[in-house]
Amino acid sequence: MAKLGVTKDFLYNISGPRNSQHFLAAKNYFESLLKTVVATIAEKRELDVKDFKIYLQGPYETGINIDAERNLEIVVELLKDQEENIKEVGLYKPKALTVAKDAFTRAGKRNQVYQSIYSLEDFKNEIANELMEETNNNQMFLEPKSITFPKTKHSFLAAEILPAFSFAKLESTSEEDIYSLLIFDAVSKKHVLAYPKLHDKNISDKDRETAGYFKRLLRATRILRTLMIQNNILVPGEAPAYFVDCLMYNLPKEIWNTKPNASEAENLYFIYKKALNYLKNCNLSLFMCAHEQYRLFVRTSDGWDITKARKFILLLIYLWQNLNLDI
Repeated sequence: MAKLGVTKDFLYNISGPRNSQHFLAAKNYFESLLKTVVATIAEKRELDVKDFKIYLQGPYETGINIDAERNLEIVVELLKDQEENIKEVGLYKPKALTVAKDAFTRAGKRNQVYQSIYSLEDFKNEIANELMEETNNNQMFLEPKSITFPKTKHSFLAAEILPAFSFAKLESTSEEDIYSLLIFDAVSKKHVLAYPKLHDKNISDKDRETAGYFKRLLRATRILRTLMIQNNILVPGEAPAYFVDCLMYNLPKEIWNTKPNASEAENLYFIYKKALNYLKNCNLSLFMCAHEQYRLFVRTSDGWDITKARKFILLLIYLWQNLNLDI
């Protein structure tokens, strides 16, 4: 007879970290490749190569990736002197927001008249062109905000490469300054702000505050979401993994209280049941994105529809109660 419902052992087993054998090789390959690309662009544009940053973002950076995820998310960030070299007529007017060619010319030359400008669109196109030159790979795809580089013989994982300009310093840690990023959307022809470093930092901070249960909960939820999609219960676009992570980020402190003398598996199960009960009845409209810069449910093309979030929660509860562990 089939066992229905998520069990303590099943939940704990799917919540553990995934150490992909392909991850490190892919990370090293793309970082090396992009360093070469950046060096070429810096030389052509007479910029300092030190003013470019290349780093992971998203699930592979925070360690909440699951086996179903096949893309690395890599940011190529160009640091700039915003105050001196950016002409900001309006945030959503792409052609009015530009970086001077000699953006990193130091004091004494800053007052010169710049004849050429360097836009985010230019930056993205140059990265794509140099990637093609370096790899002779014509299978890349220019997404509205990023560049998708397919997996190759050098990397089992594909990469989503996000070209960005630093925009404003948000905070400083002992290790680095954290900036918001300016990204160009080729479809809407608008600049948008993103906060990947802050998002990833807050995810990791929350995990430390909850004794490691938060990332376990996120990985388990991502697995359950994948099971819904595989069984045609959920359409992927209705509950993107990023939004689901943000949903769980808003769980209040009391959810994370554990039972004394209980095992880690028992406590995770106890926490997850409390989380589902809370999400079923709470006011979702007050929820924030994990970067805490704006609300999760906003009426824009980049936001999450609150009715889809409620549907996802109900489906999650349904799967929790009815998952067939004998299949």
